[in-house]
Amino acid sequence: MQLLLGLLTFSLYLLSGGYLIIHLTKQVKNNSYASSPYQPTGFLWLFLITIIAHAWFVKFVLFPNQELLLDFYKVPSLIFLVISLISLFALTRKMNISVLIIALIPFILLSLIMALFVSNPIAKTIKDSGASIHIVLSILAYSLLTIGATQAIILATQEHLLKKHALKGLFQYLPPLQTMDKLLFEIILYGFIFLTLSIVSGFFFLESMFAQHLIHKTLLSLLAWCIFACLVAGHTAYGWRGITAAKLTLLGFALLMLAYFGSKFALEIILQRQ
Repeated sequence: MQLLLGLLTFSLYLLSGGYLIIHLTKQVKNNSYASSPYQPTGFLWLFLITIIAHAWFVKFVLFPNQELLLDFYKVPSLIFLVISLISLFALTRKMNISVLIIALIPFILLSLIMALFVSNPIAKTIKDSGASIHIVLSILAYSLLTIGATQAIILATQEHLLKKHALKGLFQYLPPLQTMDKLLFEIILYGFIFLTLSIVSGFFFLESMFAQHLIHKTLLSLLAWCIFACLVAGHTAYGWRGITAAKLTLLGFALLMLAYFGSKFALEIILQRQ
């Protein structure tokens, strides 16, 4: 059942990505993208069905006994499920994130492959409700900031091509830089809020935040929080945007990913410890 659900979800994401690319290509050829950049109802329904299949897959993979299985190779599939849900919500709000979704789909497919075919023999399950709250908040923060990092890459590339007067492909049909900046900071703000709640809940619910095996994760997370706090404050007070905002977003995101996946990889995969 798990394999069938995984293959079904994989196929639906491929179909969704192909649908989106074909639809955008037709709009570009017909010069209708600028006047109507949003997705048809058919795509929204297809993407919703894809997300439902993804959710069922995650239930079988990460909640086998009604408990959260923290497997290094399987958790990304849960994070990308949340990312897909956020993306669908953004589409229903008529936000122009088509290129962003296309950029994210390869990573979603990779997370599904890892969840299907790779497992961690020392993965642990979470039973404590306080720890579960911390994990849920962390996943929401990681998901939003993953979207933000992808948006930052697209924004930086768009600005670079504009300066060189070399916009081509789908980049020439992206919204204006001001709109792209606004979208980036809306995502970053929500991600920063959930990151703050995640860190606070960690100190509140977890007793081992500064234990030897978690100290690196805690410090890197706090450093990432400081960078995102500076970014939000700088944007509000000094109007930071564009390349500067993109660089800080990617730096904060890199530290955050290193905090979780880097420390988890070193601890569980290399050292074979929980």
